[in-house]
Amino acid sequence: MRRRAMLLSLGLLALAPASGHAALFDVAARRAELASEAGAAVNAICQAPKLEADLRLAPVEALGATDGYGSDNRSADFAWAAMALAGKALAGDPAADAGLRDLLRTWAGADALGASADVHDAHFALKRTLLPTIVAFTVVRDGMAAEDRARVGAWLARLTAKIDRTFDGDVDLNNHRYLTDSVLAAWGVAGDRPDLLRKARARLEFALTRQLRPDGSFPLEARRGARALWYHRQTMASLTVIVMALRQSGVDPLQDPALAASWRRMTLFLLDGLRTPRIVLRYAAENYIPGPGDDFERQDLGFLDPRGHGRHYLAWAEAARGLLAEPYATERFERFFVQEAASDGPLIDEFSGGAATCFWRAIAPKGGGR
Repeated sequence: MRRRAMLLSLGLLALAPASGHAALFDVAARRAELASEAGAAVNAICQAPKLEADLRLAPVEALGATDGYGSDNRSADFAWAAMALAGKALAGDPAADAGLRDLLRTWAGADALGASADVHDAHFALKRTLLPTIVAFTVVRDGMAAEDRARVGAWLARLTAKIDRTFDGDVDLNNHRYLTDSVLAAWGVAGDRPDLLRKARARLEFALTRQLRPDGSFPLEARRGARALWYHRQTMASLTVIVMALRQSGVDPLQDPALAASWRRMTLFLLDGLRTPRIVLRYAAENYIPGPGDDFERQDLGFLDPRGHGRHYLAWAEAARGLLAEPYATERFERFFVQEAASDGPLIDEFSGGAATCFWRAIAPKGGGR
């Protein structure tokens, strides 16, 4: 294990500096795909979101803790705008491109969110805004004036450094931390920070080889009562973002047989839990911070449905569809995706970095099948 970690570190240090196109995906290549005749259908999906609200959104100075369950949502309109505009800009919409550049410039100039409280609840809200903002920046930064590009980059670097802290509790080990590490991975590749990529890679390995049970469940998530599957899915979303960022950096962690096997078990636990909930209940009975409902026998499957602003908690599945090498798991996951997530609109979500359909939906060659 030590030798493998050393080789990984050397490999990451040897990576070429990130280009202006570095993101969770190859921005330049994806733009070309979406502009091609074969990409017309996905392009239309990316252009679909409507932005009816005034995009001159006033910067939010700080996010804070909230009473009870849930987190501060004052930056939700900004996150939605950044995600929707990024998808449209990637698909070639010049107005969306300009609008996103203006939005980022305004919020960076105000050092928005920089005064957010240093408590885990506020940090959770900050991270779910920061991740798609980083990705949105990578989509339009090459078209920014050098001064604006530097200002926005410095702002995102400050916010990324702010959220990389521990709180001496379970939030340092559960889905909160995996969300943190997905942000570090995104900025690691976008900001040319191999040290952050190494950190995210170590967390991915810790999750899949030391936390994941043999049956594919995460102990700190499976105990969450009615939201046991909810938080298992949320952890999968963050780990998927980490994998995609590492792949973009030139390292594919799932080439490691042990990690690939754990990824398969983790995926099948979710699919099996949806089909046969009783496998979850023995853990969910602990009912630890169960969320809105306290009946652990009635699993909250709200993540299967679209939510506010046209977002969808299964957006990460656009990327995860290509991460399973084993045929049985691949077939089951594809069936799950088609039944529960496929839609005429783009799958967009903060935990997935934004407009995931626009980033990762496969584009078949003209005349070819999916």
